[in-house]
Amino acid sequence: MDPRDNPYTPNAGARPPALVGREEELASFDVLLTRLARGRTDQSVIVTGLRGVGKTVLLGEFRQRAEVQGWVAVEDEVIRRADFGLRMAQLARRALLQLAPKARWKDRARRAAGVLKSFTVTVSSNGSLTAGLDIDAAEGFADSGELVQDLADLVVALGEVAKDSSRGVVFLFDEIQHLSQNDFEALIAALHKTVQRALPVTFVGAGLPQMPRLAGEAKSYAERLFRFPSIGRLPRDEALRALVEPAANLGVAFTREAAREIVAFTEGYPYFIPPGYGLAAFTVPQFDKYLLRTMPLSDRARP
Repeated sequence: MDPRDNPYTPNAGARPPALVGREEELASFDVLLTRLARGRTDQSVIVTGLRGVGKTVLLGEFRQRAEVQGWVAVEDEVIRRADFGLRMAQLARRALLQLAPKARWKDRARRAAGVLKSFTVTVSSNGSLTAGLDIDAAEGFADSGELVQDLADLVVALGEVAKDSSRGVVFLFDEIQHLSQNDFEALIAALHKTVQRALPVTFVGAGLPQMPRLAGEAKSYAERLFRFPSIGRLPRDEALRALVEPAANLGVAFTREAAREIVAFTEGYPYFIPPGYGLAAFTVPQFDKYLLRTMPLSDRARP
């Protein structure tokens, strides 16, 4: 196979050429957005799993689906010991300006901008985040200095703008296990306020398997606000699809024996299914018998 056409190029968070085995999670996300858009409530989502199972890829699919439905999607990777309040101010500013460009601000948007300015001044005393927010701070909102209270004020104000514009906002956070307990508590409390008001705002995170425990430690009611779908290795048939389909789209095929050996060797872990990774442990003679080859359709491996 020409290396320029090789579809098997795994990377951190790169979408695989055949995204399989995640249909249930994608369908559930579509239901979440639809319910919120109709003024109903639903649980937000934190996808859990070990590294290399496709959590970041799934977040990327969520973002695309949200944008297709007219939602504002803002995404971030949580960094250990970073200032979460400062980052939320940046993300909220981006979301507000996408919901309502400054030239078209109405009352709700102006109020949200005032709350955002209060919040940014509180978390960033140098005022660097207030550039372009030519409006007075909303006194008494998001200015207490307590992140749990101030973030809730900010997200509620943003949700009211979203509702007023018949749109929604989804925050997508990767590596969410790096949030401190206080930051996680503030995030959960903010989500709780939007649920109480049936606002079209949701949070979707991805993190390691300890996330349900960390969420419960941050807020006891977190288990009622979130679903924690766990993703892992692909079942055999879906792993075969992930391996075979990208090659088939280029008119190339594996023998049945080769496909089964690769899937068995990788144990269905998505990151290791591409041949360059799944066959790395084989000797050269072993590798030769598993090379991709063209062959009659009747002999090709099928999912």
